[in-house]
Amino acid sequence: MFGIECLHVFTKTPPSIWIGIPIAIATTVYALRKAFKARSQLRKYRRGEEGERIVAQAIEQSLFPKTYYDFD
Repeated sequence: MFGIECLHVFTKTPPSIWIGIPIAIATTVYALRKAFKARSQLRKYRRGEEGERIVAQAIEQSLFPKTYYDFD
């Protein structure tokens, strides 16, 4: 935005919406791509956490004798 304002001041051109529209579109596309990538990464983390929980329960139920305790 600063660059656009400098362009208006130094070239004495009036403000135009046609300069801001491509910038807004590019910014929106960039933000959406980042959001979708973060969402898929979060989904992977949640699946990993669920798998860790399942393995911990299986170990606790089958491998530990009843006289031992698991301290988390």
